[in-house]
This record gives sequence, structure tokens and C-alpha cells, in this order.
Amino acid sequence: MVNSNVIWAAISGLSIGYIFGNLAPIHGRAGGDTDRAITAITPSTLPADWLTEKDIGAADLFTGLTAPQRYLALKVINTKPCDCGCPHGTIAKCKKDDPACPYAPTEVEVAVREARAGKTFEEIYAAVQHPAVTPSTMPQNTAQTPAVWHTMPLAAWNPIRGPKTAKVTIVEFSDFQCPFCSRVEPTLQQIAKTYGDDVRLVWRNEPLPFHDHAIEAAEAAMAADAQGKFWPMHDKLFANQQALDRPSLDKYAQDVGLDMGKYKAAMEGHTYLEKIQDDAKVGSAAGATGTPAFFINGQYLFGSQPFGELKRIIDAELVKANALIKNGTSLDKLYQAELDALPPPPVGGDQ
Repeated sequence: MVNSNVIWAAISGLSIGYIFGNLAPIHGRAGGDTDRAITAITPSTLPADWLTEKDIGAADLFTGLTAPQRYLALKVINTKPCDCGCPHGTIAKCKKDDPACPYAPTEVEVAVREARAGKTFEEIYAAVQHPAVTPSTMPQNTAQTPAVWHTMPLAAWNPIRGPKTAKVTIVEFSDFQCPFCSRVEPTLQQIAKTYGDDVRLVWRNEPLPFHDHAIEAAEAAMAADAQGKFWPMHDKLFANQQALDRPSLDKYAQDVGLDMGKYKAAMEGHTYLEKIQDDAKVGSAAGATGTPAFFINGQYLFGSQPFGELKRIIDAELVKANALIKNGTSLDKLYQAELDALPPPPVGGDQ
């Protein structure tokens, strides 16, 4: 007599084999029987060595994906090596094991975006092969490499949060549609509470080309700035990052109390587009080819960094600022003096 456990094991094996047999040719656009097979996938039946969105801290990015879309995005990031050339291997492993990697977050975001758009495996893989950040253009800022500096003058249109006479100036290049820019907001709020008037934050726009609503959101924010309400609009946009289409932007403009006639005229006429593009050009020239990117009194720091990393730089810059003040530098001339005191660029460099 055949043992019942053997029978059930055989049935289970056939069922799992059927699911993965249908998944094997998933290099085409998900549909038909393949959709049903992928829908049957659970965390326990995904390949054992795959990291999921929860493992890499990107659950919010995957929100709203269908089962086929989720599978394709996970397959790409669990099979493609990260472009940073690190020893971690795949994009997913790099995202999980190296929080400071400037490439993995962008590559995960691109994979999810392309999957959400219904692209094939090959199309998603190809898109991820061309991240917004590349090894040849991204300066590194790690314990193993020297700090990168850049004199960062401010334009008259740059919104500022904090006093103009602060001892430390943080210039942030950011994108309202970038999830990592949103994630760093609590850290920036903590900095404001910790340091008060000693630190000011300067906003500069860098809408990334693969974010379909980023430019229009930046235009809405700058239209709000013209009416003295940039920061309320800034907060509103980040709080509603998943809804940045034009009707939503118009609603947020009403919510923060803008003169809607002036706002709509600015939006229709693209009044602030050139300024936004100028900001992005400055960021790119300084090496900020991804977001968020920070220049803390000129010192470059990339990514959604923890409070402790920014604090380390800010504390060191406060020491320098206090020394300049002690030697007679007035607060209104402090930032320029700090930029003037930056180390010279390396030979052949363009900093």
C-alpha cells in the first residue's frame, strides 16, 4: 500500500512544478495563463534566494502593483548585478546590504516604474541598465574616499528655510516625485529641531527625467514660492507624492491658499521652467546626478542619509564657522567665507 504522505508529496510537487513551469517563459508581457500562475505565487513559493520589497525597504514603491508586475520587478532586481560594481551582487542585495549605494535605489525605482507600465522582462532589464546615476559621473563620499566639495552659490529664486545668517547652509537638490527625497524629510525636520537657527536649508530643483510628474510639480512649487508659500506647498507635495497629476496640483494650490489666477497663469505659461532647468544644470555640473543630493557648506553627500551622517558633517562645519566668526567674519558674509575656505579642486577637476 502506498503511503499517503508520498501521494501528497507527489501532488504538491506536480502543483509547484506546474506554477514554475508556467513562470519559466515569463520574458514576454504577462498575460493569460501566466497571469494566473504568477497570482498563485506567495512568499513561500518565490525562489528561496530572492529578496522581496520588504527585505530591501521598498514596500511603498511596490504598492499597487499587480502580481505579474511585482514578479517581473523582483525578478529583474534579483538577477541583475548592481551597477556600482560592489561585491554584494544583485541590485536587491546591494539595496539591502549597502544603504549608502547611490545606484541600487534608483535601479529599484526604475524596475518598479517599468513593471507598473506593463513592460516585458527584457524591457525592464534594459531600462535598469541605464540608471540616472553612473559610476563615471557620481563622486563618492564614503569613509574610503576623500570628501568632495563644490562651491555652491545661491540663486535669488532659491527657497530657503531658516535664517539667511545661519552658520551652516545645506543646499538640497531634490525631486518631488522621488521616494528617497520623501524619506529624507523626517531627517531634515530633525536637523531643524536640533540645530535651530544654526542651520538653513536651501531648496534647488532637480526633477529626474524618468519621473513623469516631477517637472510640473516643481513648477507648482515655484509658483507657490512666488506667492510666499513654497514650504507649505513643498510639504503638501511630499505628503501626497502618489498623486502629482495636474488636477491634484491645482487642488494643493487651493489648499495652501494661492491666488489661483496667478498660479494657473504661471503653470500655463511655464513661467518658472527655465529657473528649474537652471537649478538642474547646476546640480549636474556639481555631480548631483541623482536625488536627494546635499552640499553642506559645500561638502557633497548623496542619498537619503540617516540623521547621524548629516550630523557628523554639520558638527564639523559648526566648528569651522565658529572659528571664522571668532576671527571677525560677520554672519551676513559667513557663507561666502565658508565657500572661499573650501579645499582647492583636484588637478584637472572641474569642481
